[in-house]
Amino acid sequence: MAVRAVSADTLDHKGLINLLLDLQKPCQKARNRAMGDKTSVKITIIDRDGASRKQLEALLARERIENCAVVADTAGAGDLCLWIGDRDEKPPAGLKTGENDRFTRPVRAGAVLERVRRLQAMAKDKGRKIAIGPFELDAHSNEILLAEDRAVRLTEKEKEILLLLSEAKGEAVGREALLEKVWGYASDLDTHTLETHIYRLRQKIERDPAKPEILLTDGAGYKII
Repeated sequence: MAVRAVSADTLDHKGLINLLLDLQKPCQKARNRAMGDKTSVKITIIDRDGASRKQLEALLARERIENCAVVADTAGAGDLCLWIGDRDEKPPAGLKTGENDRFTRPVRAGAVLERVRRLQAMAKDKGRKIAIGPFELDAHSNEILLAEDRAVRLTEKEKEILLLLSEAKGEAVGREALLEKVWGYASDLDTHTLETHIYRLRQKIERDPAKPEILLTDGAGYKII
């Protein structure tokens, strides 16, 4: 911070107040950052595989992602949990996770990292309405407000698809990119899985699902206008 040279004989009452306000600005910014850290959502990644945990911890540190811990069990779990397990393994009893927050091996660490970032972004936007065409999406309640104040509830993955398309601001998002970000490289998925979700979304938000006006197919992907 640049410091102004001030002469005692020229500094009047108003000047003193302005100087004090200038000096307080960096302190206020520091307090704001501290408050932001306290209110940030804590995310816990549960993974019993030691080698996998080390890889995730290194990735989180490299990407400087805070308020996210990688643990072997549910002890001390945070506000939101992600779970990684083998195909024949079940999540711990009582663990509350969304359908997008469970990963089956093999899974790419980058896909888990992408989910962590999305959860943190959604926590910041809690309560904010997101424009989806002419409608509004409440990302926290998973409801989209349609005409005449009619609310339609979306599944977790339907909401994720709409959020990703909304972030693209009218540009098309490829099918592979949507599969990667919403389903996390699950090996048993194909484009039919995505197309089924697109079909169901159109049933919910389009006036005529056979002639979509909001959720459009564009080349090898989809977009929202």
